Parts: sequence; structure tokens; C-alpha cells
Amino acid sequence: MQTPGVQNWLIGKVTKRLSKDLQTRIDIRHVNFSLFNKMHLQGVLVEDRKKDTILSAGEITVNITDWFFLKKNIELKYIGLTDAYIQLQRTDSVWRHQFLLDYFSTPASKSPKKEGAINIAFREVDLRNILLKKKDAWTGEDLTFSLTSLHVDPKHIDFDRKLIDINALTINKPYVALRSYDGNKPETENRNDSPAKPEKPKVAGPQELEWNAGRWEVKAARIEINNGTFKTDNDTIPPDAGEFDGRHIEFAKIDIDLRKVRWWMDTITTQIDLTTAERSGLLVKKLAANARVTPREITFNNLDLQTNDSRLTDYFSMKFASFASMNRYISDVHMEGRFKKANVNSDDIAFFAPAMRTWKKKIILSGDIKGPVASLTGHKLEIQAGNQTYFAGDATLSGLPDIDETFIDIKANDFRTTYADALAFAPALKKITVPDLARLQYLNFVGSYTGFIRDFVTYGTLRTALGTVKTDVNMKIPATGNPVYSGNVSTDNFNLGPFLKNQDLGFVSFNAKLKGAGFDPARGSVALSATVNYVDFNQYRYKNITADGEINNKVFDGKLKVADPNADLDLNGLVDFSKTTPAFNFISDIRKIRFKTLNLFQENIELTGKINAQFTGKSIDDFLGHATVTDAVLIRNDSPLSFDSLAIYSSQEEDKKRLHIASNEFSVDLFGIYNIRDLPNSVIGFLNRYYPAYIKPPTRAVKEQAFSFEIKTHNFDAFTPIIDSSLGGLNNASVTGSINTFTNSLALDAEVPFFSYDRLKFNDVSLTGRGNYDSLSLTGRTTNILIGDSLNVPLALFNISARNDVSRVMIYSGGAAGLDQARLNTLVRTYSNGVKIEFAPSSFVLNGKTWNIENNGELEFRQNVPAHGQLVLRESSQEIRIRTLPSDVGSWNDIAVTLKDLNLGDLSKYIVPDNRLEGMASGDFLLENPGKNMRIISNNFMGRGIRFDNDSLGDISARMVFDLPTRELVVNGKTLHPQQKDLAFNINLFLKDHQSQQNNIISLNATSFDIKYINRFLGFLFSDMQGEITGKFDLKGPFDQLNIVGKGRLHKAGLRVNFTQCYYALEDNEIELKENEINLDGIVLRDTITNNPVYLQGSIAHNSFKNMFFDVNVSTRKPGTRGAANNRPVQVLNTTYNDNKTFYGKVRATGSFSLVGPEDNAYMKIDAIASSKDESTFTIASSSSKAGQMPDWLVERKFGEAIGDSIYRDKTSKITYDLDVTANPKVEMKFVMDDLTGDEIKGRGSGTLNIHSGTTEPLSIHGRFDITEGSYNYTFQSFFKKPFEIKKGGENYISWTGDPIRANLNLEAQYKAERVSFSPLAKINIDQAYANTRENVYVTALLTGLLSKPDFKFRLELDPNSKYRNDFNITNALQQIETNETEVTRQVTYLIVFNSFAPPETGSNFGSTVNEFTYNTISSLSGLFFNEINKKLNNELTKILGADVSVVFNGSVYNRNILSTPSNNFDINQANVNGAILVPLFKDRFVISLGSSMEVPLASSIQQSVQFLPDVTAAWMLNQSGTIRLNFFYRENLDYLTTNSTGAAKLKRTGGGISFRKEFDTLGEIFRNVRKQVQREMLLQSPVRPDSSKPAPSDSSLQKRVEPALMEKKKEPLSATPKPKVD
Repeated sequence: MQTPGVQNWLIGKVTKRLSKDLQTRIDIRHVNFSLFNKMHLQGVLVEDRKKDTILSAGEITVNITDWFFLKKNIELKYIGLTDAYIQLQRTDSVWRHQFLLDYFSTPASKSPKKEGAINIAFREVDLRNILLKKKDAWTGEDLTFSLTSLHVDPKHIDFDRKLIDINALTINKPYVALRSYDGNKPETENRNDSPAKPEKPKVAGPQELEWNAGRWEVKAARIEINNGTFKTDNDTIPPDAGEFDGRHIEFAKIDIDLRKVRWWMDTITTQIDLTTAERSGLLVKKLAANARVTPREITFNNLDLQTNDSRLTDYFSMKFASFASMNRYISDVHMEGRFKKANVNSDDIAFFAPAMRTWKKKIILSGDIKGPVASLTGHKLEIQAGNQTYFAGDATLSGLPDIDETFIDIKANDFRTTYADALAFAPALKKITVPDLARLQYLNFVGSYTGFIRDFVTYGTLRTALGTVKTDVNMKIPATGNPVYSGNVSTDNFNLGPFLKNQDLGFVSFNAKLKGAGFDPARGSVALSATVNYVDFNQYRYKNITADGEINNKVFDGKLKVADPNADLDLNGLVDFSKTTPAFNFISDIRKIRFKTLNLFQENIELTGKINAQFTGKSIDDFLGHATVTDAVLIRNDSPLSFDSLAIYSSQEEDKKRLHIASNEFSVDLFGIYNIRDLPNSVIGFLNRYYPAYIKPPTRAVKEQAFSFEIKTHNFDAFTPIIDSSLGGLNNASVTGSINTFTNSLALDAEVPFFSYDRLKFNDVSLTGRGNYDSLSLTGRTTNILIGDSLNVPLALFNISARNDVSRVMIYSGGAAGLDQARLNTLVRTYSNGVKIEFAPSSFVLNGKTWNIENNGELEFRQNVPAHGQLVLRESSQEIRIRTLPSDVGSWNDIAVTLKDLNLGDLSKYIVPDNRLEGMASGDFLLENPGKNMRIISNNFMGRGIRFDNDSLGDISARMVFDLPTRELVVNGKTLHPQQKDLAFNINLFLKDHQSQQNNIISLNATSFDIKYINRFLGFLFSDMQGEITGKFDLKGPFDQLNIVGKGRLHKAGLRVNFTQCYYALEDNEIELKENEINLDGIVLRDTITNNPVYLQGSIAHNSFKNMFFDVNVSTRKPGTRGAANNRPVQVLNTTYNDNKTFYGKVRATGSFSLVGPEDNAYMKIDAIASSKDESTFTIASSSSKAGQMPDWLVERKFGEAIGDSIYRDKTSKITYDLDVTANPKVEMKFVMDDLTGDEIKGRGSGTLNIHSGTTEPLSIHGRFDITEGSYNYTFQSFFKKPFEIKKGGENYISWTGDPIRANLNLEAQYKAERVSFSPLAKINIDQAYANTRENVYVTALLTGLLSKPDFKFRLELDPNSKYRNDFNITNALQQIETNETEVTRQVTYLIVFNSFAPPETGSNFGSTVNEFTYNTISSLSGLFFNEINKKLNNELTKILGADVSVVFNGSVYNRNILSTPSNNFDINQANVNGAILVPLFKDRFVISLGSSMEVPLASSIQQSVQFLPDVTAAWMLNQSGTIRLNFFYRENLDYLTTNSTGAAKLKRTGGGISFRKEFDTLGEIFRNVRKQVQREMLLQSPVRPDSSKPAPSDSSLQKRVEPALMEKKKEPLSATPKPKVD
């Protein structure tokens, strides 16, 4: 049995037996058996009964049952098949291989089984290179199947039971191709190519199963398919490229991992994991699911499907009538999906629905979807399409993929999208221009939407970028034509203007019921009933509007009511704009219209009245009908105008029209044939006759006109600003004239008593003009022209006569004085190629200077003609020489202009009206090709002493070219400084328009150039900017947006901080200006007082040095360091009372400074810790000072430029600052309670104060200062200054809680009255033995309450070493005084003022008991008394008469009989009272004093009556300071040397003289000029130094002439009354 011959004999037996049993050919070429259980076959062939090959195999290896040929049941343990070809085919309902299946699986029957039948079972199958072709001509479906290898590990295979149970099946490179064509099977029923729903599979017998007709059961634990291909084709229809075609499917690179596979009946179930790629480009990156496949269904549960850009999860099913339905996927495949946040890309859907290819959206989908693509229904949907489109709700779409034909039924709980997304979904929306859907930007909708994209009903709330709209509307949007709509629409706030593309419209709030077609008023129509809460029109919001009517093709017929606060009116009628000539027929009751508030006029005008109008016409030329305004009230600027009615009538009279416009203050009449709008062409037609060579005739035919006109005004000046805000006057004016183009004549006569325009005022204006066919004469005059406030032209005449291109022009202005005159006399000849101007001797005045035009001057500007002529203008050394000369490059004439010493100051107001330009200019200019193609060239422009505002640029030289067509100016130049401080500049300016200015560039190359010019940009923060810069900088862009970039090095630079008045030097360093930024990092300042450094960090952002934003930090500590060595004190405050009247001082400290914010709202924070080594002073002044209450002539005059109260010069800038000051005993704090009287507290101690203020915020102070030592300078009743020493060791402090005036005070201070006489006490309370005692007495004051008004409590103490300290009499007397508050105050007063105790209040006779001390006291008090009277009286006189006139009173008491008075008695018997009125004249240079002296006897023994003695003095100040004077006087005095008790003789004196007066505090001041020294100090302290080149402004005050100017000193007032003296 082991021999090949026997084996082949046995296999021959088997094949013969099988061939015989099967009635076909079965052949095996070679076989090799082993032990009767293995078989290797080669050349196996099996044919069907028609001799077609069923199986052809190269090799077959079989492991079979031992001794199988002796057994009936054969078990094939292993089958190996290599290089096999299998072919299954049929042409009718029976397969050709069916006989084989029947033989090996004959079903059981009642008849006994045929003897010798063999049953076969399988264990393992291994196939390689297999090809299977199934040709089913019966159904018209062919199958081609091939594989590279297949390995089967069968678990149990039973052909008899039709069971295949496999452990594992591995297939490599399988290929499956299905081909469809028309088969032989007859049609049994009509097929519906597009069923609405897929057919349900029928329950049928086995013979009708489409798959597995033999009812096999196939199971597999695992099936692996590697690199497979699945393909379907339909020969009848060509494939579509780039999209999924169900009739031509081709999936390649299929990798499948199937687990738990079961095929029962025609249903396959498995757990699938698949990847593949389809012909269209669709990728299945992953398909994991529990799959179920039948001939009519593919279902995936627990789905995880990943395609090109999509991922679907949960559940998806496709149901269809057959696999052929894939050919009609959109309509015939019924889908059902349950998704949870599935990611679907519209590009992936586009493989199946190509119309979605333009959507380009990533869609996140949750919800349930059922139906085919053509009819989808979704429930509980949440769809996120991209970042902008979201939908939550239910939806049904029928008709996809054609969106225009898709019926949409949506219930939107939340729908959001944007216009860009809407265009992607519906591109046809882009064709809609009005309304402008793009301006909606986004759309949020809650409600329902039913219908098509162009025909729908919507109900809900719609939110857009323009506003929210509530709708219940049916709308139809045809592809062409107007949208049609009806329903209710309301909105609370919708921006209607952008939506309708109307710039005049704005927001609207309304509730409207409407029905119409179209949104364009020109083509649409709408019937509406609306209540408009408000609507914006022309930048005004109209409120409370109701409208009821119809708008149809520009015709409004209805009622309109407006109840707005500024527009209250009713309108009823018709307005028709649909015709060529509009028609109006309406009545209106205007209760109020405020035109300025409504932005209709610039003038503040209000109208009330009734309008009745019925007319046609769209301009004044075709106006026919009438319009009247009655019961009118017109108010301008809250003042009623003389206007009560206006009537406009126009009628046709044969071929003429009459127009009459009349009001109570003006009237206009036109009659004839007129066309007002064509008047300019008519005028050009006339001018062409007078200047035929120069003025071309009108380009189009001029309508013939022949009419007369008359305009008259009455009180019209209130109406002129309505015409033009710069216009005024025109009262009682008359303008008459006529124009007749038929007869070529015109006439004009005007008489205007007065009119003004801007800064020009004209009086008595008369104008007469006459013209005929060939000549024109125009004459006029005005009796006076006022230009501004100062320039006056008393008379102006002009005469112009023109004829045949020749015009004589004569202008005369001014009166008899030559300086007020201007005479111009020229002859102008016009040619077709130019003009020639001949000048007779003429002159004119410019800025008060007379310019003369030399005789025989002429200029000629003609093309193709040799040029000649010259014109010379001179004024003193100034000269302008103008001449014409032939062009070197063209046929035209050029103009050469030579400037010599031209004073730019005379032209400043014309060149730069908002600035001051000074200096002298010289140079030659060539004007090439004068006209629209002109170029101006200068190669030698020279400017000397150029100043711009307060900045001196010095001398400059430049070359320049200006091209008029391009408006390009090129300038190259530099400054000429002898110190080599130059600035070179290259300027390229493009002046054509704002857009061209983007190319502007000004390049600056600075060499040691002064940086002081930056003051104009940073002057509100810094001043006294000094130093030099060397570098290159570029200014780029338009003038209003210049960007400055560049880099330079600073040298010897410095600046003063305005707020602190501290000057700092800048260390030489590089500074870089970036575009819109100044970087300050690394800049080091150095305090010029301590020479210690200050470090800067941060930047200043700006826009052309405007709109600055500060982010600056300044610190005394070196960045990144610690320790005192790197944090040294500097001067942080150096202000005086003139800099800041609130607080000032000189402080050296360490700390930091920061400035943050824009320049119009900056915040400054300063933290200063006073130096513990350097002395500092800090003063806080009370704002309740009495200085402001003093009369002008009592306050010391200060010379030089006054320093304002605020250091912030720029009032448009706003700065808020916080100053934190930490004081120590090295700081002397001074608290000024009254800067006039000198009441102040000075002390040293410790504390921290926060000072908050700003340009617009009040000053506030918080903190507490504890005083350890100091003094209180107390001024008793504004008279005497007495220093109190603050007692050490007590709780002395001043605290603030905000208001600086309401600071809390707690001080105990002591005044030492030295060697006080106890004599007054001896006369009151103690023994006379103490009368000669003199001791030191201490006055102790306890000050509490408010700093501005403290409460005083006094007590008296003896010197600690006094021998009377324990004396009962003295201490008792002092205790008795202290118990009486009035008495203690009285005693304190005498101790402080007179250094003595007060005398008793009662005593002996006044004339005999008052001693020398009492006399001196009374005299002093009387002087102080009169000072107070002078102060109060002059305050009142200043309010009535002004500050110049003042009054002086003084008085005294004395003993008139001094020679006869005993030596031990000094009795007072006479009083003297003086009074004078001071009147300054000639700006204080001449002062007259009118006074009188009154002598009053006090003793009864004197019989003299009261006498008045005149005193008149006149003083002429010979110099500005008033120290040298020329005096004249007349006065009367009494002579007491020769008098007696009955009277005194009068002495009269007159005379004159010259005197020198000088005030001084020390003898040294006599020999030096104190005033100049003080002025120099003021200049050093002033942040803005005065211009020494200019004289100081004159001061009209009296005191400046009569008082010397000394800083910080209060001088006695000038007294015009001499002190009493004995001649």
C-alpha cells in the first residue's frame, strides 16, 4: 500500500467510482498516500455534466480517516488546495454544480440510502492562489472571487447537516467583484425605481433566499481578511468620478477582523473591525461595531466609524430593497442613526451628496435621525456646524440635496448661525442686495420655521448683530423680483440703517402690522399700521411716532403723527415721488420743530406753524402751485424772530412764470423765462463774450433766459446766520436786476447798508453792473471795511471794465492818510494762450506796511510766445521781484521770483494762522509752466532768525521742489548755527490727499542740536529742557498721524520736573524713538544738587506726540540692587509758594515716582522718604489765608513773568497725583495758618502724610505729624508777631483726615515775656512794694481744634528760677487772673504785645494819669486800628472803583504844648486824623494824592475848634521802579510854637522838588540792587524763562510805580498824607 503504483491504482478506483456515481469527469493525475490516512493529489480536475470545468487544482493535500476506503464515513482532517480555479455558473434557475451538492448532502428520505454512498467531514483547510468565478446569467449578477491564501481551522463541518463551524479563518488579498447586467430571469412585477420607502423583506421558503439558498449554518470564532478588495459594477450606467456611486463601488485595502461570525439563513452577524478606502476618496479609517448584514439591511450597533474627517458613534443602520438600491443611495437607502456627539465633516457627506461640497463645515451631531437623504427626520437634535452654526430641536428636510427645493419644517429650541455660514448652505442668498443680509452678521432664532428657503412662515424671536426682532411673518423671496411678506413684526432696538443701506437711518423700535412686497421704496409697496417707539434719522432719535397708510412705489398716502419732544406735528395727505415731477398735497400742523436738535440746521432754530401745500415740482425751477406757512413762530437762540408767515406762489402766464416768495421780513420776486439751476452756464455765456479768447463757451446749449428779479429785506440780520454761520447783517438791503440771453443784456443793482462775513464788516455797500453783447462794466464802493478788531479801511472803491479780452481794474481804499491807502491800477489783457498784466504805479498795505509796485511793471504768461516783463514790489528793505522768462524745456513761459529780506512775521497769520512765524526770508524761485502742471524750484532759499512760536531755529538754508500735478514737495536743507549745532533735513511731502500723505517722510540729521524744542510736546510735565542730541530721525505718515522713529545720543541734557521744580541732568546716553513709542529704559538722571543718580524705566507711547500714554517709573534705587549705597537721596521737591500755594518746600529724599495713563487722565504716584542726613523743609499752607482779602495796594508787587497757581500749564491735560511723604527730625515742617499775618507752626518730628490732588480734583491730606520740637509764630490780631516755643515732651501733633483746612491740632506752646514790670499788678492786686519788680513771665497756650481756627487756652507762669515762684501775693494774683477768662486774655495780650501786665481798667483822669507807656500804647494801637480801616475800606472801594483808586487813613494823639509840659508829665491834649485819595494816571506814571488833615483838641482848656487842613501832592515817576520822582505839593499846617490856648496859626506851603526813595531791611541793601537780584531768583525758579529779547509787559497798577519790588516781604502802603511834623 505504500508503493506509488498501488496508491495510484487505489485513487483510480475512487475517481472511477465517483465519476460513475456523479456522471461526470473527476480526474487526479497523481496521488501519494501514507499509512492510509494522508493523501497528496496533483492535477485534480472536476467537470460539470456539460464538460465545463468546476474545479481545477494544481495540488490537493488531504489527511483522511485511516482505512477510509473500507469505511462509509470519511473524515478529512486536513485539506490543502493550491493553484485552484473554481467556476460556478448557470443560465437558468439551476446551477451546473448542483449535482455535486446533491450527491454529498442528499437529504434523508424514507427510502433506504443507496448502498455505498460516502459521507465526508472536514477538520482543517489551507488554500493558496484560489480563483472563483460565479457566472449567474439567470439573475444577471456575476461574482469574481480570488485570494492569495486562505487558512481554515474548522471546528466541525458536517455537509449532511449543512453546518460549518470554524475556529479561525484567515484570508489574504481576497478580491470580490460583483457585476450587474440584464439576466435571463423574467420580470415578475413592476419595479418602482424610486420607492418612497424601502420594501420590507418577505418571509419565503429556502428556495427564495437571496443569500444561502441551501440554508447552511456558518459559524466562525474569528475571521481575518487582509488587503482585500470589494467591487460592484453596473454595465448599463457609467461611473461618477469624485463621489460615491452605489452602482460602481470599489473598496480597496480592506482589512477586516471579524469575531463571533454567524451566517444563518440570509443573515450575517459579527463583531467587526474594518478599515478600507473607496474609489471616490472616502476613507474608512475605522469601523468597529456589532454588525448585522442581510440582503436588505446593514446595521451597526455600538458603532465607532471613523472616515476622512468624521467620526460616528452609537448606532447606524441602512435598509434597502436590495443591494442594487445603493445605485440610488439618496432616495432608496433608508438610514437610521442614533448619535452621541458624532463628528461629521460636510466634505465626507459630499461623497454621497455632492451639493454639500461647498459647505466646508465640521458638524457635531447628537440625536436620532431617520429616513433617506432625500427625506430626513431628526428628533432631539443637537447639531454644531463649525464654530458658528448650532441647532437644537426637531427638524424634517425633504428634498435634499437641492436646498432650494427642500421643504423644511423646523422647531428650533435654539438655532444660531452666521451670514458666512448661511452663504455656504445657500449661495443664492448672496444675490440679495437689499436688504443687506451680510450686516446681520449672526442669527439666533427660537421658534418655528416651515417652508422652503425662499418661501416660508416663521414665528419666533430672531436675534442678530443689528438687533432683536419678533416675527410672525410669511415671506416669499423669489430668485428675481421683490420679496413678498405679510404679518406682524416688532423690535425693541434694531439698527435699520445698515440693513437697508441707508446712512441716515439708525436704530428703530416699533410694533407693526404690514403687508407688502419689496424693501426698496422705489420699487416696493407696503401697507402698514405701526407704532414707532423711536427711530434714528440724521443722528437724532425721533420718539412716539404712529403711521397708518400705504407706501406704494414711492407714493405715501396716509397719516403720520409725531409726538417727539423736539418734533411735534401731524401730517395728513399724499406725497408722490413716483412720477418724473413729484406731487405734494398735504396739510400739517407743526406744534414744534427744533431744527438744530434734529440736526437739520446748524443754527438753533425752532418753528411752530401750519402748512398747507399743493404743488408739483422737484426744484424751484419747475415749482407750480402754492405752499403756505401760517400762524408761524420762528425762534432762534431762544429769541423770537420777526417771522409769522411764509408764502410761496408760482404760476404760469403764457410762456412766462411768476414766482413770489414773501415773508414779513423779506420778499423775492422772479418773472419771466428762468432756469435758476442753469444760471451758471448763462453767466459763462456772457463772460465768453467779454473774454472770448480766455473763457470758452459753455459745453452744452444754454437755455434761453429772460427774467427780472427783485430781492428786498427788512430786519433780516437774524436770518443771515441761517444762510451761513459766518454771515451777518443784510438789513434793509435791495438787490434788483435782469438777465436776458435773447438780447444779450444783464443788469445788477445792489444796495446793502451793512453786512459782515467772518471777521470782515462792510458798511454802505453799493454795487452796479451793466453788460451788453460785447462789454461789461462793474463798479462798487463801501464806505468802511473793518477787518478783525483793529484793521480799518475807511473807504474802498473799485471799477472794472471789460471789453474784447481787455480789462481795466482800478481799486482804491483808505482815507487821506497814505498809510491807510491802497491803490492798484492794472490793465489785464487775455489771450487764448495766456494773459498779460500791465501795472501802473500802485501800492498796498500789508500788516501796516506799505508796499509799492514800481511803474511800468508787467507780467506775461503765454505759451509759444517769448516772455518778457518784470514786476517789483518794495517795502523798505523788503523786495519781491517777479519776472517772466521763456522756458528751457517747453513752449510756455516760466516765472522767476526773487525774495529779498521778506519779513515772515507779516505773512504769519496767512501762512500759519494758529502759530507765530518770524524771521527774514530770501531766495530765488522758479515757477515752471505756471498752471495746472506747474513746478516750483528753489536752490538757494535762505531764512535768517527763524522762530516758530517761542522756538528759535536760527538761520536755515534749503533747496526745494514742488510739483503741482502730484502735489509733491521735496526740501533739502539744514540750519546754520555758528556753534555747529546743526539740523539737516530732507523732506518729501505728498500733499495731494490724505491717502498720498501716507508716503510722507521727513528725515532729520541732528548734530549737537538743542532738545529744547521738545518743550512744546512735553511742556505740561517738564520744562527747561536743555542739552543736545546727535542722531538721525524720520517723521513718517500724514501730518495728523506722524510716526517718529530714529536713534540719537543725548549730551549735556537736563530737564525740570514741573510738579516738583527739581532740575535733573541726564547722563549722556543713547535714546531710541520707535514708532509710537519712546523707550526710557536705562536712562539715568542726576540730581544737580546732590549729584546722586535717579534711574528711569518704562516708556511713553504716543501718536505723533499726541494722545500720549505714560508708563514711567523713576527711582532713586538702582534697579536690581539693595542697600543704602545704591539708594542715595536726591532733591525731590524744590517749590515755592508761587509754584504751588498749597504745599511747597525743599526736600531731599529717597523713593520712587511713577506716572501711568494717558495725558488727558494720567496718574502720578510719588513715595518720598526724607533723608536722615540732609536738612529739608516742607510747608503746608492754609487755603483760607487772608491774603486774598487784602487790598491790591497792600500786597507786595512782583516783577517778571507771573507764575500761575497751578504747575500744569496745559489745561487740556489732567493729572491726578498721590504724594506720600515720610518725615523725620531732619525735616522742618511748616504749617502756615495765615500767610498774610505770618501765623505759622514750625516743627520737627516724624510722621507720614498722603497728599492727594490733581488738575481737576480737590486737595486732600491724610496722615499725622508728631512734633517733638518747634515754634508757633503767633500774630496778635494781625499786628504783632510773637514766637511761641512748642513744649517738648508733650503730645503735640497735627492730623489730617481729608480736608486740609479741617486738620486737627493739639499743641502746647510757650512764650517768654522778658523782664516784665509788675507795676500794673501793684496798682490792682498786690502791694506797691512789687511795683519796681521785673521778672520773666511765661505765657503758655494750649491750641486744640481745627488748624485753620484753633481754640486757645492760656495760663501764666513764672520763671522756674524766679524768687517769687513761692510768693503767695504773686502766685495768688496770677491765679486770680487765670480764673477770669476775659482778664487772662487781656493780660496775655499785654504781655505778648507790650511785654507788660495790663494796667487797671479803672483809675484816674485820662489827661493826667496816662504815662509815657500808655501814650505809646495808644499811638501804636491807633496806627493798627487805621491799618485795619484802610484794608476794609479799600476792599469795598476796589469792588466799586477798581483796583487803581485807593484811600489811606491814619491818625495819632500828642501833646501840642510839648515845650511847656513838665518833665514828669506827658499829657495828651490833641488828636490828628489824616485822609487821602490816591488817583494814578498814565499807567501809574503820574499819581495825584487829594487829602486833608483834621486837628481835634482833646483838653477842655484848649479853645481851638476842629480844623480841616488841605493837602495836595502830585508825583511823576521818572523811572519804571518809581525810585526817582518829581514832586509838587500844596499843604496847610498849624503852628503850635507861636500859639496859645485859644488857637493856632495856619502855615501854607507850596513847592516842588526831585527825590530818590529806596526801601531796605539792612544797610547792605542800600548799596546793591535788590530788585534785580529778586528778579534773577524768580527767573531761576520759574519753569518758563521770560524772553529777554522782549520788553516786559507794562503793569497798570499803582503799586508797581510807587513800591519797590521785593520778594517775600510785606511793605507798608504808600501814604499820600505826610506825618505830622513841626516846621
